Amino acid sequence: METIKIIDLLNKIAKGELIPKKIKYNNAIYIYDFETKRYLSEKTRYTYKCFSTDELNAEIEIIDEPDYEDAINLVKEGIERSSHYRDGGKENQRFKNLLRVLTEERGK
Repeated sequence: METIKIIDLLNKIAKGELIPKKIKYNNAIYIYDFETKRYLSEKTRYTYKCFSTDELNAEIEIIDEPDYEDAINLVKEGIERSSHYRDGGKENQRFKNLLRVLTEERGK
């Protein structure tokens, strides 16, 4: 069973790193929703968003590791979508940079 502290997971999110798709905290399973950019309860589809300072150091169980192929495909979709927008050039470049980083990380 692999675990990560909540604070470390929040740091990964803030830095734009790959994060687990599915986690377990307080006997509840949460799945990351790319549309809302939140972990949602598997049962209720609500988000758990209140953490006390004591909870930030709590360990959560990683149930499903991030998948580089899924992430790369999402970035490619973002590149395609951003090309249709007026200011898509800047966004497109961000997606291309992210794609390069993901591809390098996958190769490690």
